[in-house]
Amino acid sequence: MKLKTFARRAAAAGAVLAALTLAALPALAAPKVQVSTTNAVADHADILSDETEQYVNDVSIKLSDACGAQIGVYTLDELLGSTTMEGFAYDVFNAWGLGSDDLDNGVLLLLAPNEADGGDYYIMRGDGLESQLSFSTLGSLLDEYMEPYWVNGDYDTGTQKTVQALANRLCSIYGVTLNSSYTDTSAPDKGGPNVMRFVLLVVAVLLVIWLITYLMRPRGPRPPHGGGGG
Repeated sequence: MKLKTFARRAAAAGAVLAALTLAALPALAAPKVQVSTTNAVADHADILSDETEQYVNDVSIKLSDACGAQIGVYTLDELLGSTTMEGFAYDVFNAWGLGSDDLDNGVLLLLAPNEADGGDYYIMRGDGLESQLSFSTLGSLLDEYMEPYWVNGDYDTGTQKTVQALANRLCSIYGVTLNSSYTDTSAPDKGGPNVMRFVLLVVAVLLVIWLITYLMRPRGPRPPHGGGGG
């Protein structure tokens, strides 16, 4: 009996020691978030070219100027450890402060090329875009614009195309373009300038017709007004 009791206690102690040892391993700790508020790219995995980084920065700056939205790209050079893609993306998103504080319309593209099974990627958007950019919509964007290039290791093309697709969606949501500062979306655009030109053209044509009719009217003596009888 004493031998069995000792064995059970030894097994329990061994399990506790193993748990403490695993918890202390740095490989299981979540990666440290490192971002810069002046740069829309944090390429810790060194998988993106200077051209791609410049492209993402340009798009993010133009979006911010147009509607307050921003797109950030973060790459991981280590394993996620004890956290998940969603959990780490949440930490990065909050630390970076992407998007407008009032609109909460930032978007984060997280790339983890060193994860198992060929790496992983994830998109997180602010709560202000929850209804416009659903999980299914974001998943479709990744399937179409990231996955075909990711499987071939072409991270530059996949990143640029995904960022471009996200920017197009944001422009559509807010009714802006990256070449203009801002377009008022309080009411749908009904082509006001084109309608005005048409109205002015019609008025001008009517004026010309009236003028021609007036000039061509005969100028003979007018019959006397009034009159009397007999």
